Amino acid sequence: MIDDDGVVVWESNTIVRYLAASRGRTDLLPTQPAARAHVEQWMDWQGSDFNNSWRVAFQGLVRKNPAFQDRAALEVSMTQLNAMVGIVDAQLARTGAYVAGDTFTVAILQSDCHCVAGTQFDDAPQPCECRALLRAAPHPLRV
Repeated sequence: MIDDDGVVVWESNTIVRYLAASRGRTDLLPTQPAARAHVEQWMDWQGSDFNNSWRVAFQGLVRKNPAFQDRAALEVSMTQLNAMVGIVDAQLARTGAYVAGDTFTVAILQSDCHCVAGTQFDDAPQPCECRALLRAAPHPLRV
């Protein structure tokens, strides 16, 4: 949640959109409808498909929530996470830059920054590499 001089916004994707738009950061969140839709589709995909893929693994392995300790469910979640990270990795390979194209946008803040350290099993394959995390941002992440 943020309170921006009395404007209270709570939901991470909405906060990112609000901050970029309210600061005139059209480099991060385009105003042209097609370009904006391309950025926002990755943000919305992250909020639905990507996050749902690793919810069980995150709760069980990171938060150590006792309700999420079933090994079979954890393995399914890790398999789903690997598949979702694979989608991001393939998109990065296609663009040769960032998830929404060749420029840094708010899509990278939500889609590219979800590698979860310490959530794999010792005997499971490692999640796909998030190439974007290895690159330095072309400018500060402040909006």
